[in-house]
Amino acid sequence: MAPTDGVFDFTYADEIDYGTSLKPSSEDIKVSKTFTAGNVTLTPEPTATNKYWRWWTDGTLRLYTDTKMTIAVSDGYVITGISFTGTQNLNAITASIGNYEAASDKKSATWTGCSQSIVFTRGDSNPFFKRVTVTYTTANQSITPAKTYTTLTSAYPLDFTSVNSDLKAYIATEISGGYVQMTQVDKVPANTGLVLKATTPGSAISVPVLSGDADDVSTNKMTGSAFTTTAVAANGGYILSDGVFQPANAGDLPAGKAYLDIAVSSARALTMSFGDEEPTGIGTVNSEEMIVEGYYNLSGQRVAQPQKGLYIVNGRKVLVK
Repeated sequence: MAPTDGVFDFTYADEIDYGTSLKPSSEDIKVSKTFTAGNVTLTPEPTATNKYWRWWTDGTLRLYTDTKMTIAVSDGYVITGISFTGTQNLNAITASIGNYEAASDKKSATWTGCSQSIVFTRGDSNPFFKRVTVTYTTANQSITPAKTYTTLTSAYPLDFTSVNSDLKAYIATEISGGYVQMTQVDKVPANTGLVLKATTPGSAISVPVLSGDADDVSTNKMTGSAFTTTAVAANGGYILSDGVFQPANAGDLPAGKAYLDIAVSSARALTMSFGDEEPTGIGTVNSEEMIVEGYYNLSGQRVAQPQKGLYIVNGRKVLVK
């Protein structure tokens, strides 16, 4: 029987072709063996003489003493989740990276994170696994912003470091005086509501999936769902529209998008303020609504809280009344 990609089911009474030439038995296995299911490998490995593991006749993979178990995917992919079911002691495992959590009955567990390879080490008890299911994705995600400013909520952590000349990611960190302060982030945790700023709208950009630590986004005031539509109540938040945040009407936000999750206090739109770019020149006064990328006085100094007077905004002279 051929295995399913990413699924290791040790409950089969008969041999399944994982590429190991093994089948359930009562024998100790004192060498490393690699089970393969599609793009995923699972390798139990004893770490010293007379230390072993077993694929037992009751349909469980058993780890003994200091056995390690490595789960990995082929180049070009990263693992984002693993579910384990078994019969006992699934709490007696530590993971080299990511978050491993066992259920209170010790018969199931999950791993979450983002890595090409994870090493699981047996602790002070013998865990018995019946089934291991590995979820993975490509190491890069293709993003095609339709407009200069769009929103995103990704199921995967993303690293914008190498692409931010073409695509920048921001979180909303403060709302004051009709403006939303946008703060740039490069290494973004999964399921984070973002505003993206694209240099060339309509162009596909390949963004690496993040495999290390993410930036702190605890102050973010944006939210959304990577998987399902999000119901946004009337006056229950702000939706990005043509570069500004407009008060939401009742409706559903598509999966993979984000909204500003603060209660609407008036019908007034909120303008985004960016602090990462310098003005490029001085032009004429323009009364059109604009994306504010920082206020500067006439000496070129940035002003955090502008009062009444003349300022440079986006390279233009603007009178604040």
